[in-house]
Amino acid sequence: MKDPSRRTALIGLTGAGISALLSASPTANAIEPVEGDTKELFVIGPFNLGDGFARSKVDIDGLFNPGAPARDKIAESLKQCQIYVVDQRVRSKTGSLRFGEKDSLQVAITGALYHEWKDKLNKFSIQIASLESHGVDTNHDTKFPTRQFSVIIKLMSAGETALATTTAATNFSMKLPAYNINGRLEK
Repeated sequence: MKDPSRRTALIGLTGAGISALLSASPTANAIEPVEGDTKELFVIGPFNLGDGFARSKVDIDGLFNPGAPARDKIAESLKQCQIYVVDQRVRSKTGSLRFGEKDSLQVAITGALYHEWKDKLNKFSIQIASLESHGVDTNHDTKFPTRQFSVIIKLMSAGETALATTTAATNFSMKLPAYNINGRLEK
């Protein structure tokens, strides 16, 4: 990520880690409250990374990834990973709700972050290197404000065959469903 203070990715959090994050104070990048406003963090998810990979058009096998298993095997392995959104809402003293600044949005992933396939001739691995929110769209002009964005997932891969050994970085985008200020997914 270019600037770790913006759209920070939290990788490898356990359920207890997400709970600890929710009990922590909001980040310094969040909007300054008006007197009487309170900030609340809430979690949306989980969203399955394997399903997002399966829907993507990313091409893992080929010249730069010798020994890579079939796409469906990679997607199946990535189903062990769950993405969560940790967002912020601001409650005014009158009770109205609005989303916090886009910079208060966090993306976390849990589950197996390293995946490996081996046979007698080939060895291949993928590691989830980073997550970054992208294209955040917030709409406050509805009864229940909504937000939607995509997550850019960076995978680091290493392949080894009898003829070659390579490493590569691959990015793919996963659009998350829209959700409202109350933490409910929109249809």
